[in-house]
Amino acid sequence: MTLRSDVQKILSHARASEDIEFLSHVGLKSLNEFLQAWLSAVFCNNALILQRITFESSSGLVLQNIANAEAVHRIRALSEMKNRLSNGRRCFALFHPSLPHDPLTFVHIALSSDIVISMRDIYGSQELENPHCAMYYSVNSPHSSLGGLDLAANLLKRAAHEIQRLHPSVTTHCTLSPIPGFMNWLRKRSIEGKLVYPIPRLLFESLRATLGRNGQSEEAEYVIETRKLLADLYELLGSEGWHNDEVLCAELKAPVTWLCAHYLVHEKVGSRSKGQLPYDAVARFHLRNGASLYQLNWLANTSHTGISTSAGLMVNYKYDLKDQDDNIRLFDESGGSFKIHDRINDILEL
Repeated sequence: MTLRSDVQKILSHARASEDIEFLSHVGLKSLNEFLQAWLSAVFCNNALILQRITFESSSGLVLQNIANAEAVHRIRALSEMKNRLSNGRRCFALFHPSLPHDPLTFVHIALSSDIVISMRDIYGSQELENPHCAMYYSVNSPHSSLGGLDLAANLLKRAAHEIQRLHPSVTTHCTLSPIPGFMNWLRKRSIEGKLVYPIPRLLFESLRATLGRNGQSEEAEYVIETRKLLADLYELLGSEGWHNDEVLCAELKAPVTWLCAHYLVHEKVGSRSKGQLPYDAVARFHLRNGASLYQLNWLANTSHTGISTSAGLMVNYKYDLKDQDDNIRLFDESGGSFKIHDRINDILEL
């Protein structure tokens, strides 16, 4: 693991410095590929152990490692860690027998009566006798050297079946996921002024009014005007405390939610010949893993990280266990196609 981590760092440094000689180094690439294949064999699914993490039964070292590695919603105190493991919340991790105190990947889950749409609801969850929903709200893979092994995807599948076994009343498996690339994408589009599809005229004019641009815009100036609007919007969404202004939030909800839906559905990375995948890394992970795009949630995470990376928006990806394998095939064979629910389509058709 350490050797592959070192190789990855060298390759990453070469990319950052645009060192063509290093990037084209066949031996280094071959070594990275060999190490990935070897680690994939060592950490194969059959060799890994699924464990439920509890405050009472898990070792202090395991709890410390999970708290330190939590990257989605930081754990700042022992009391926070304890709450994550009780009050209707669960944590599952995959371990290798040779690393009994070092979780390879772990997931936090909240059991609820309905699909949860904000982190406030997650933090306020309570133990239910017959929960109906399992909400996966934080997936972490702390070892970069194990990238490409699909450990987190295997964890989600095994954790879902374990939840189903322990809680037969659960009928819905869904995430409450961050959208970490949204604000960075908005910044880039504010420079270029181009979207895959134009902002609908009503939302366009509504956004202009909210941002203080008076008068009707000319069709010929759409690209220039879009660039200016997105630049102003990016600046506003980056300002301190805008989400505490109820009137402003009401005006921004429709256009910003449309932009985020557009980002998740239409913005891609890759080429047409090799497949165009969702721009957002978390979206790529869940949709490649057989989830469907279910709904967007306005101001679902108003923490500093939530506001600065995704304007407070979060998204639900829905896992239908009986359709999961079909969705995986659809994504793989079509070069990135995925199922979109009506709640998302309704936003895009505004």
